[in-house]
Amino acid sequence: MRQIFKLFQEISESEATVLIQGKSSTGKELIANFIQVTSRRKDKPFVKVNRSIFAENLLASELFGHIRGAFTNAIKVRTGRFS
Repeated sequence: MRQIFKLFQEISESEATVLIQGKSSTGKELIANFIQVTSRRKDKPFVKVNRSIFAENLLASELFGHIRGAFTNAIKVRTGRFS
């Protein structure tokens, strides 16, 4: 367990983007929160995304946004969560 928390601490000290994957109810959000509150960016915005609620073909649009006409039913510009 100590090795795991040491790894999380090392991650929180880096500037790397983190993708946490795992089965349902395994503590992914707890890990994300730990990394956030122990990082140098703890006072910056923290964007959590539950990938399972988005259709596969709409995930990129949800995260990064899109312009009008980019795909069927894209009737206006939409700002993504990371934009």
